[in-house]
Amino acid sequence: MKKEQIINSINLLLEKGEEVLKTKKYHNLEFFSGDYVDDDLYNEWKCQIKIFLSSDEKFSTTKEQFDNTHNGMLTNYEISKKYISMLKGLYNSIENNIILFDKENLPNNQIDNCVFVGHGHSNLWNEVVRFLRDDLELENVNYFERDSHVGRSIADALRNFQNETNFAIIVMTAEDETAQNTKRTRQNVIHEIGFFQGKLGFEKVAILKQNGVESFSNIDGIQYIEFNGNNINQTFYELHKMLKRENVIS
Repeated sequence: MKKEQIINSINLLLEKGEEVLKTKKYHNLEFFSGDYVDDDLYNEWKCQIKIFLSSDEKFSTTKEQFDNTHNGMLTNYEISKKYISMLKGLYNSIENNIILFDKENLPNNQIDNCVFVGHGHSNLWNEVVRFLRDDLELENVNYFERDSHVGRSIADALRNFQNETNFAIIVMTAEDETAQNTKRTRQNVIHEIGFFQGKLGFEKVAILKQNGVESFSNIDGIQYIEFNGNNINQTFYELHKMLKRENVIS
C-alpha cells in the first residue's frame, strides 16, 4: 500500500471521528445517566478503525493502544478523543517517514494486477469472475473458492489475499433480513470492504451493490456501482472504467 493511500484512509477515519463528536450526545458507559443514545455510528467507526489497524503489521503499536483503551470512567466523548489522537499520531509518523510504505516494502509474493472478488452466498460473483477473465483477460483473479482453506482461519486467508492483491471487488447482495424488514448484505462482506479499503485505499475497492440492499453509514459518500435484481452485468461498464483508471488493465 502506498503512503498516499494510507494517508487518505486515515483522513477518512478522522473525518468520521469528527462527525461522531459533532452529531452524538455522550453518556458515561459505566454509570449511565440521561437519555439513551443510539451508538451505531460510534460503534461502526470503532470497528472501522480496528479493521484498518489490523490491515498492516506496521500498525501493531497503535492497535495495541486502541485495544487497551478501556471504557472505565471515560465517556464515549473522551474515548473518541483518544482514538482521534491515536490516528493523528499514526498520520504524523507516516507523513514524517517514521513509518515507511513503498514498493520495496511490498511482500515478495505481490502479484501484478491481481484482483480479489469478495461476496456473500449469492452466485452472482461468478459473473464478475467470468467478466474479468474472459472479457478483460485478467489472469490473476482471487476469491475464497479458488483454493482450499481447510485448517486455516479466515484471518490467515485474508492476510494471504491482501499480500497478493492490488485491487478488490466486493459484491453486496441482499441476503440477511433486518428487524425493520429491510435486506442487508452478509457481515463478512462488510468486513471485507473495510479490510481492503484499509489495505489498498478506497479508490482501489469497487463495491457492486444490489439495488435495495441496506447501506451502512460509512458507505455514504463513497463510490459504489449499483445494479438491479440479478443483473450484475449492469456494473461492468463502470467497473471496466475503474480498473483502467487504477491501471489494473490498459
